[in-house]
Amino acid sequence: MCGIPLGLCGFRRVFAECAVVDSRTSTVIPEGVSLLAAVPLGCAGRTAWRAVKEAGLRPGQWLGIVGSGGGLGHLVVQFATKMGLKVVGIEVKDEGLELTKEMGADVVIDARKGKDEVVREVGKAVLGDDGKVCLMRMDAAGLACAITKMHGLVVQVAQPLEVKIPFIELILRDVRIKGSLQCSGKESEELLKVFSDHEVKVKMTPFYGLDQVEELEKVVSSGKLQGRAAIIIDPHQLQHEKEMVRH
Repeated sequence: MCGIPLGLCGFRRVFAECAVVDSRTSTVIPEGVSLLAAVPLGCAGRTAWRAVKEAGLRPGQWLGIVGSGGGLGHLVVQFATKMGLKVVGIEVKDEGLELTKEMGADVVIDARKGKDEVVREVGKAVLGDDGKVCLMRMDAAGLACAITKMHGLVVQVAQPLEVKIPFIELILRDVRIKGSLQCSGKESEELLKVFSDHEVKVKMTPFYGLDQVEELEKVVSSGKLQGRAAIIIDPHQLQHEKEMVRH
């Protein structure tokens, strides 16, 4: 029996062969979800799932995602589409745009075109829907509010030291801001069920051995990482898992 801890995000940086967790604050990983796929769910997966839930949208409505091709964003895209939402993905890097398309966003917009053009393209795609926005990029709160409809909602997921929003985007457009962090135990169980039933994909870059920790952090810092990264300490365990599934 394996479980995903419901504690702090920092758990993903344990970088140890073993860790003791409290069963009262863990969620059992169901059959059909591999150990490797489960690695980012304790942090990124639970953060992404709650962000979509907090948006409070109905199937058929639009969800805008600023930072849709990142480690969190590419999961939000999938969770949203699996819930029947339509998705506008907004990214600033070629890798992020590519991953946003791969994950199934209905509309993909390059943020490098500038705020005015992004707002125009979002408005054209959404066509009057009162959709919501999930914010993944730390420096994009102003853009998130700008693409949100009047009286709309922005779910702040990124964690900058300060959230800065121009007066004209927040006050004159009467935009609401809601912060979101991670799931409760029940929400985590819902996440794992959706993840398993709908074959949600996690874009993973594996590194093998604890001596690769420094290299992993270099790749993450470079901004070139697609999706999430994981340190594989015991590759034989993953092979054993594959053999168990085959039998």
